[in-house]
Amino acid sequence: MKLMDLSLSAFLEQRKQLPQTEWSQHEIRKLEETVALIRRRSMKYQRVVGKRVREWSIWCTDALGNDVEPHLKKIEFALEESLRKGCTQDIDVPAVMQVFGAVTNS
Repeated sequence: MKLMDLSLSAFLEQRKQLPQTEWSQHEIRKLEETVALIRRRSMKYQRVVGKRVREWSIWCTDALGNDVEPHLKKIEFALEESLRKGCTQDIDVPAVMQVFGAVTNS
C-alpha cells in the first residue's frame, strides 16, 4: 500500500504541472481521494498491528516469564522496521517457533 501511495502521489504531482482540462481535474480529485483513503487505512492498520503486538507481548511474557523477552524484542523490532520501511523484514523463524511452542505447551 505504501508503494501505491507513493506512486499515485508522484503521478499526481507530475500531472498537476501539465495543462488541465475539466476531465483531468476530475480524475486528479478522484486519485487524491484514493491516496487519502490509502493513507487512512494504512494508519488504521498500523494502530491495530501495534495494539495486537503489545497484547501478544504481554500474553507471552505472562505465560513464559522473562525468558521470552529477547524473542519478543526481536519480533517487535522486525515489525517496527517493516512498518517504518514499508517492506517485509526477515525474522528469525526458529526463535519465533520456539516462543510459540513454549506458549502452546504451557
